[in-house]
Amino acid sequence: MKDRVILHVDVNNAFLSWSAVWLLKNGYKVDIRNRFAVIGGDEKKRRGVVLAKSIPAKQMGIVTGESLYSAKKKCPNLEVFPPNFKIYSYFSNKMFAYLQKYSDKIERYSIDECFIDYTDSVKLFGDPLDIAYKIKNDIKEILGFTVNVGVGNNKLCAKMASDFSKPDKVHTLFSDEIEQKMWPLPVTDLFMIGKKTSEKLINLGRLKHYHEKLKTAVPFLDSASKIPIKYLPSYVSDVIECTNLASFPTTGEPNKIYVDLSTNKTYRWGGTTYVEISASLALGKTPGTAYPGEDGATLEQDLGNLEQTVSGVQSEISNINNTITSIKDYEFLYIKNTT
Repeated sequence: MKDRVILHVDVNNAFLSWSAVWLLKNGYKVDIRNRFAVIGGDEKKRRGVVLAKSIPAKQMGIVTGESLYSAKKKCPNLEVFPPNFKIYSYFSNKMFAYLQKYSDKIERYSIDECFIDYTDSVKLFGDPLDIAYKIKNDIKEILGFTVNVGVGNNKLCAKMASDFSKPDKVHTLFSDEIEQKMWPLPVTDLFMIGKKTSEKLINLGRLKHYHEKLKTAVPFLDSASKIPIKYLPSYVSDVIECTNLASFPTTGEPNKIYVDLSTNKTYRWGGTTYVEISASLALGKTPGTAYPGEDGATLEQDLGNLEQTVSGVQSEISNINNTITSIKDYEFLYIKNTT
């Protein structure tokens, strides 16, 4: 089966761009995209929130969603323009009408972005990257606003590609580019990963990091070991490997584990000398006893809490995998010409 080719077209700063084009077409003398300008609600009706911002406004620290009061404190000469959804619908429909010439398989994802299944169109119009640049340039020249176009083998990759850098750009994220372009990104950049899920995934990554580090340095901690995630980072900040015991630092640190590579024995600093440690000492606690300063929680209770956390993260990962599968296999909607 041939590889799918998906394009994701996303209007740059849609509401403000469309407002700017409309104003210019109706006699306005300046392009608000080049001024300290935002699209915002009515302050008098307590709907004074920034809906879209120009690049100069963004450079002043203004962010979408903040109050106009806060935005004007950052930029006193800020110009505020009201939203007009009739204008937005007009330009949105114009764009989608243009895009239909390249494929009849279009999913209108929102008013300012869509996915195009270009797989069967390659033999008609040629290389997808060339078409991506043509789409970007044509929309800019014909309709007056800029877009980003992402190209990939599925919707997830095409969507993430279009977000790499803006405005007026074309990016690719094909299957063979994922390791190079996607893996270095923070988990928060993954499409459809929200704040709560990203926090759980970040914590899971920290847990794995400390497990692997201790398994390498401490022979008796095998893959079945369970380390209390909320306690371990505060106790073990690093694992120090030394050639032999004689090469250990004269004075150790209580929050570090020291490994004698000549004997593969593991030590902690006991205050006056290095003490060979056992599994319970490596954890810093004895099973069944209270954690000092941690509300009397026992090691078993902490491990129980950890099991619940890991279970919750595994459930989130399962949901993510299901979402990615649905993104890949989702049938495209067929959009009729709306002009």
